[in-house]
Amino acid sequence: MNSKSIGKILTAVDYSKKSLEAAEFALLIAKNMNSSLIIVNVLQTEPWLYGKHAYEWGSEDELDKAYHKEKERIEQVLNNIKNNAEKISVTTRTEILMNAQTNSIASTIVEFAENEKVDLIVVGTRGASGVKRMLLGSVASGVVTYAHCPVLVVK
Repeated sequence: MNSKSIGKILTAVDYSKKSLEAAEFALLIAKNMNSSLIIVNVLQTEPWLYGKHAYEWGSEDELDKAYHKEKERIEQVLNNIKNNAEKISVTTRTEILMNAQTNSIASTIVEFAENEKVDLIVVGTRGASGVKRMLLGSVASGVVTYAHCPVLVVK
C-alpha cells in the first residue's frame, strides 16, 4: 500500500486512556497523510430498542434519559478530539453508533468502516472495560480479525 491510498481513517473511542491515545495517533497520521478522519463511539443499548420488550427494571422514559445522558457524555469526548483536529487542519466527522448489546462492538465498527470505505482503522489495545492481563482487548482483536483494511493497534 502506498501513502496516497490512505484517504480515510477511522478511529473508535470510548473513555479509556488507550482509545484516546489511539485517537491522537490517528490525528497525527491523518495530518501527515492528508487524510480525513472519522471518530466513532459505539454506544451499547438494550436489545428492546431494536424491537424486543423493555426490561422490568427500567421504563422506556428512564432508559431514554440514561442513553441521552451517555450520548452527551461521549459527545464531549468526540468534540474534544474534533477540536484538536481542527487545530491541525484535519477534516473530521464524528458518529455515535447505536449497537444492541446482543451485537459485537467489533462487528459494528468493522461494518461501519466497510460501508464508509475506510482505508485504515486505528484502535487502542484495551477499552474502558479492558482486562489488564490481556494483550489485546476483545474489541481490538475482533477489529483486527475481521476488518477489510489495515488496522493499527496503539499499545
